[in-house]
Amino acid sequence: MAHSKKVDLHRLYHTDIDLSYPSLSKLQPIVEFNTINVRKTVDVYEHACNITGWQQLYNQIFPGQFDGSVIEGWLEGIQFFKEYTNKTVQQKCMTWPGSIWIGIPLPSNPQMGMIGNSTLTDDLVGIQIGGTEFGLNTPDNYTILGLVVDIQLLESYFETLLQRPLPLQTLSKQMTIQIGHAEKHKLCHIIETALSIAHSTPEILNNIITIKNLRYDLLESLDSLFSNIVINQHNPLLKKSQQNHINLVQKAHDFVIDHAQNQDELTIIDICEHLKTSRRTLQNAFHSVWNVSPITYLKAIKLNAVRRELRSPYSAFNTVQDVAMSWGFWHMGQFSADYQLLFKELPSQTLSNRMIFQ
Repeated sequence: MAHSKKVDLHRLYHTDIDLSYPSLSKLQPIVEFNTINVRKTVDVYEHACNITGWQQLYNQIFPGQFDGSVIEGWLEGIQFFKEYTNKTVQQKCMTWPGSIWIGIPLPSNPQMGMIGNSTLTDDLVGIQIGGTEFGLNTPDNYTILGLVVDIQLLESYFETLLQRPLPLQTLSKQMTIQIGHAEKHKLCHIIETALSIAHSTPEILNNIITIKNLRYDLLESLDSLFSNIVINQHNPLLKKSQQNHINLVQKAHDFVIDHAQNQDELTIIDICEHLKTSRRTLQNAFHSVWNVSPITYLKAIKLNAVRRELRSPYSAFNTVQDVAMSWGFWHMGQFSADYQLLFKELPSQTLSNRMIFQ
């Protein structure tokens, strides 16, 4: 049975509420503090839902069985986690208002990911202020550590213990921060060690003293990271043409999401006309960013949208055919074959495993 409340499963929710208003400045996710959780799944949509307190949309771009895992710890005002995905994923993410996220790719990753228009090289970490949408592109077999801290908690730590203000204005203007090898090793070590020990010895999260020390160690790990920040006016690792390609791909993606459910039969020509670009330029952009044709990429985006509808208890659809048709798939046999190729299961199997409200 579909849920009666209409929920947009294909866009992140943005509020017009002034989050600087005092009564709203402490918005927090509803979670149980002093806990550790491990979640594993073979479903890309479920995996996107497995990190607490975030809005996330994940698109699996290339065929193959998905495998993802998250180990996540919570203290009051602090979330720390380790996320692994085996397949290339396009992500749209937003953490809760009033927080700040630091994303640290492991040095052992076989390939580099991207945040916005920036490549996440070994000497960079991602950063984003809560309540703001950002994009991540992660390759096969990618692991990233995350540390999300309540901004007021972090400001208090800086002012009380370090006797200097948190450079929040500076941090809000960029998506990456440069980090030295030793600093990155320290940051990775404290997060991974905290997760490992809390998972193997959960009773440490029942002790007030150990909780206090763990909170301090996690906050202290950001001290050197935020000490000497220089705003990058541009990303020297990406040429202007590459940045243009990324922007073009994102605009094409948004156009498809905005129009595919309006019963519009979209073609590459429609997209080119909307973006005021040539087919060759669009082709070059997609090959540059994803190494696939626009048709292959956009079909994958629509198939991922169908999967979200089939899996989500919030979907307004109850049959595979209704969902497929709503996203422009008219040949059910070809649709099922394409769906099975990408996700390694039939759409009917996905629907039969629809998530249930807890």
